[in-house]
Amino acid sequence: MGMINKLYAELKAEQAQKQAIGKQNARYTGLNNRNRHNHHQRKQLDPIAFYSGFGISLKSGGSEWQLVKCAFHDDKKPSMSVNIKHGGYNCFAGCGKGSLIDFYMKYNNVDFKTACRELNI
Repeated sequence: MGMINKLYAELKAEQAQKQAIGKQNARYTGLNNRNRHNHHQRKQLDPIAFYSGFGISLKSGGSEWQLVKCAFHDDKKPSMSVNIKHGGYNCFAGCGKGSLIDFYMKYNNVDFKTACRELNI
């Protein structure tokens, strides 16, 4: 009977230790998720305000994708589509497609790290 009690006590101690580690990890993960969430909120850019800085006029409401004149070449008619919700763009005249950051990198001829630093994200 003494051996069973000893094994039972060791098992209980091991479970308590795992439980304590689990709580500690949950607390750490929760803290990181909150920080990550707040950081993610901070770095979102407003596509309408972003593109207006490059002379591209977008209207809120209406269609999610709006046709505008491309900033990368001389357009007679609109050839670039911009998503007003997430800011992605697609030029049908051959300039390509990408995100807000891709647009900034291409327009200013900078790398990703520089673009993020200049956009403060």
